[in-house]
Amino acid sequence: MRGRARSERAALADVGAVTERITVAALAKELGLGQQEIYKQLIELGLSARKMSATLPAVQADKIREHNVSQRAAHTRRLRQWEQQRAKQKKAGTMTPSEPVQRQASQANVCQCCERRWLCRSPADEAEPLCISCRSHYAKDAEEIERTLARETSHARLYRDDREKAHKQVADSYKEKADAYAARNRWRAALVRVVLDHEPLDDGSGECWCGGIYPCRTWQRLEQVNKGLHRQVEQLAALPPGELENELDGW
Repeated sequence: MRGRARSERAALADVGAVTERITVAALAKELGLGQQEIYKQLIELGLSARKMSATLPAVQADKIREHNVSQRAAHTRRLRQWEQQRAKQKKAGTMTPSEPVQRQASQANVCQCCERRWLCRSPADEAEPLCISCRSHYAKDAEEIERTLARETSHARLYRDDREKAHKQVADSYKEKADAYAARNRWRAALVRVVLDHEPLDDGSGECWCGGIYPCRTWQRLEQVNKGLHRQVEQLAALPPGELENELDGW
């Protein structure tokens, strides 16, 4: 009976050991890190990272948590030391103030007739009080009614043309921006599909189909050139296939 009881307790302990595991994705989300960062920390701590298993034992997860806590504490200490040093420099008057950058505004001229504004291109343009459109109808003393009507009609046409040009520029700018975003989303979705093709094999070997150990060179290179996109691809990798395609098609 005693032997049977011991075997039952051992079996329960084994079940507990199996259940006390956490996925790499869940641990990465808990710590606000990427999955590859978890693998890197496993390697730094000398843990069995080459197996690239989908789940981690509770002992390894706790070591990763402790490692991140110590790293954040060290970062907080460095930040506090930097703030204290800056406070001492400010008190001693040795801290160099940052000078604001003075930006030169574009010189513009205002027509004294239609009050429309244009950029100066030369000293001659800057000295001219009238624009080209108003040089034939500017206001005079005791002018005829025909000249006044011609001036007002010309100004109305100028304002209408300016409004139409502004509307066209806004529409063109919006279209260019939309086309640029669409082109960016197409190549970004293509890049995501290529990188996700380098996920580890399902046989538990921790290898990629290209022959490298996950994360292979493709994942490492993406992290080097664009960490933001690398983090986004990691988040997309956790989606089911149907949701992933819907997400990429919506880009």
